[in-house]
Amino acid sequence: SESNSNQVPFYLQPTLGGTDIDRRVTLRGWDNYRFRAPDLSLFQFEYGIPVYDPLGVFVFYDAGTVGNSASDLAISRMRQDAGFGASVRIKGQIIMQTYYAYGAGHGGNWNYNFSKVF
Repeated sequence: SESNSNQVPFYLQPTLGGTDIDRRVTLRGWDNYRFRAPDLSLFQFEYGIPVYDPLGVFVFYDAGTVGNSASDLAISRMRQDAGFGASVRIKGQIIMQTYYAYGAGHGGNWNYNFSKVF
């Protein structure tokens, strides 16, 4: 008989899409928790500049995928999005972002994210 004791329960598996359970942004063009599997790969680029302290603006690019094993994480399977946004910082720490992401295949997605400071 095969033991499933090493399997991670579905609800604890890593997620991609929107923000994850720890409020980290992932694939911002998709809904929160949209993709879930035991393994994931995520690449992100974000460039921000302060406009008037504490406000700033930024542009970003996200690419990622999920899979049942590391071999499923091929670049050809990655979903991608890009966009722009605004942020609020306190003492150099981003506490809130709002952004517009495009590239999910269903038009743009306007969303926001609060850091775990709160």
